[in-house]
Amino acid sequence: MVDLFRPYLNTQLIKEELSKLFDGKTIGEGPRVKEFEEKVANYLGQINLAMASFKVHTVAVNSGTSALHLAYILAGIKKDDEVIVPVLTCTATNHPLLWLGAKPIFADIEPDTLCISADDIESKITAKTTAIVVMHNGGHPCDMRRIMDIAERNNLKVIEDCAQAFGGEYDGQKLGTFGDFGIFSFQAIKHVTTGDGGMLICRNEGDAKRAKKLRWYGIDRDLRRERNTLIPDKFNPFWQRAMTFDVEETGFKMHMNDIAATIGLCNFEKINEILNQRKLFANIYRKELTILESGFNIKLLEEQPGHANWLFQILVDNVYKFQEFISLRGIETNQVQIRNDYYKIFGGEKLNLPNMNSVETKYVSLPIHNNLSEEDIYSVVDAVKEYAQT
Repeated sequence: MVDLFRPYLNTQLIKEELSKLFDGKTIGEGPRVKEFEEKVANYLGQINLAMASFKVHTVAVNSGTSALHLAYILAGIKKDDEVIVPVLTCTATNHPLLWLGAKPIFADIEPDTLCISADDIESKITAKTTAIVVMHNGGHPCDMRRIMDIAERNNLKVIEDCAQAFGGEYDGQKLGTFGDFGIFSFQAIKHVTTGDGGMLICRNEGDAKRAKKLRWYGIDRDLRRERNTLIPDKFNPFWQRAMTFDVEETGFKMHMNDIAATIGLCNFEKINEILNQRKLFANIYRKELTILESGFNIKLLEEQPGHANWLFQILVDNVYKFQEFISLRGIETNQVQIRNDYYKIFGGEKLNLPNMNSVETKYVSLPIHNNLSEEDIYSVVDAVKEYAQT
């Protein structure tokens, strides 16, 4: 079986580093978490040509969903606000909006990329709109130049959901650094995994500091450590009839721990190899399948520089017939995500979104991950070619 997904781990290094960690005294949120935050911040800042003065601030959390939740809070999204979101995304993009009492307003997609349509974003803006959420579908960059222009003209916050796009770029700048906030996911099958985890990206230090408080019950851990230095029972909130620290805002339990951060640091060592191999596989698919676009009812999505290649998606005449045919040849495929307006919690009603309507029974993802070989990729190519000739 050629699997659609499989976790990729730098196994030997992970075993060595976890062994060192377990010999110490900290496995909760500790120095490894901070190191992982710094590593990601430095990586995102390597190519930042459009914003030379922009310093990335990172906050490690327990999931990409938690990072989104924090981003929405920091963006000031509140009850009854309207937030424009892509209709085609993981539901994790939109759940935190419901938690805040906000209303997701679904925008159509671009049929050649499956990313949110900038034109439809503009048509959905009302007096209640407070933010735009973009999701770089499968690792394909959204049209950030236009989207940021729309946001600036309408005084709207932009949150980049980069759960599928770690390492991706747009105009030479890392995805996740365009919006007011960005998020990454380190869930099991993402480019870099921590087992499960996420990262919030902030433009300013104040937001990052607030996020670090919110991720752990609203407590400023750095301040708490500083004030408890001379107290025998460290981290005691009450000592000699006085408060040593206080909680001023409702917080959560969203922090990352040193076990997850250690796994992430080890896997991050191979980030260039991970991205290059995925690009190689995507190039093979594109080279071998381009010929099928003429008369075979198979269409490739637009090729964009900076694609992170988390998914390789194609359009076929009938996705259900295609999947059945391919599965009989030992190859796993899937649509991965479906339009969110179908779910009851988001309305449960098919909206009038022409581009989404036109492709909803056509798009499908082919296997692309770092546990595959070139031989595996060519076996998928052969199966797709066989289907095209039926």
